[in-house]
Amino acid sequence: THGGSVSTNAYDFAKRLGVKKIYLTGQDLSFTKRLAHAKGSYLDEQIHNVTFRFKNQEMFNIKQMRALPAIYLDSINGGKAHTNQKMVIFLNWFEKQNNENLINATIDGVKIKNTHHMKQDDVQEIPDSDISGFIDKLYCRKEIRHDDLVGMKKDILKNIEIFENEISTLSQRLSSAVNLSEELCAKINSNDKKRISEIIKRLDGIDEYVTTRVNAKDMIGLSVQKVIHTITEGYDIDDETNEQLKSVKKSLYLYRGLKEGSMFNLKILSKMKKLISE
Repeated sequence: THGGSVSTNAYDFAKRLGVKKIYLTGQDLSFTKRLAHAKGSYLDEQIHNVTFRFKNQEMFNIKQMRALPAIYLDSINGGKAHTNQKMVIFLNWFEKQNNENLINATIDGVKIKNTHHMKQDDVQEIPDSDISGFIDKLYCRKEIRHDDLVGMKKDILKNIEIFENEISTLSQRLSSAVNLSEELCAKINSNDKKRISEIIKRLDGIDEYVTTRVNAKDMIGLSVQKVIHTITEGYDIDDETNEQLKSVKKSLYLYRGLKEGSMFNLKILSKMKKLISE
């Protein structure tokens, strides 16, 4: 399962490996020390690509803090921590796990309910372990017979066909959405209200269709994280002063990303089918 964050994916992966206790660190889910991202992280480094003489890193962080309405929740160290609805989504996900073996050893930030909070200095040193060997052991735990493999092969190929058909159809709709969004940008500039209304109505229909393609949507979503990051962080978009046009540009970025993601997944599925068939 995934809850929209790298940390939620990592947590679920650890659980599937059979890990007993899971420790969270750096999971502040807030603007600790007025920073949008941890110093030295990938996202922090990306800020340097969009800052310049009259828009420095501090200004960018402040902009991120004000992008959504401020929410103040109980802090690990007492008092209140500044967060927003985007990070509250991840907070709620972890709280719903209600796992007594989930330990939050983060030094500051929002307090996560239904978890144990522990100071980093109190975390016992985890002994070195052969992770690769452990995964190999899990992988080889059950001896698979030839007849089982034949059945598995058929099931996998059947599922690949289902995914290919669903993603191919979705890809066609996304191509239309990209073209319509590009036209919508032009029509907003020319203030053609009648055509704008027509395009929005058609895009609403495509959006409704996309949301019903659950399997394909989730599969494609995993391959367009860079696009989602661009939209949520405002890179290449926030310089637009026309709010309506900014909104359309975000939609255009997303449709293009989903389209590219669908083509990427079709390519991967084709390779999988070829390998399994051989």
